[in-house]
Amino acid sequence: MPKISKKRSTAKRSPGKTKSSKRSVKSRSRNEPTRELLSDIAKVGRKLRTRVKRAL
Repeated sequence: MPKISKKRSTAKRSPGKTKSSKRSVKSRSRNEPTRELLSDIAKVGRKLRTRVKRAL
């Protein structure tokens, strides 16, 4: 019985691992451009704030 349970656990784990690794790669590729955009937006926001302060 213990041998069978071990086999089952490994069989269940392997597809889960592949899925998680694929998801992490996808999330990384998706997050990289969004991070760049967020940084650009933050820079623009800072510029606008300084302009508003000068105007006021």
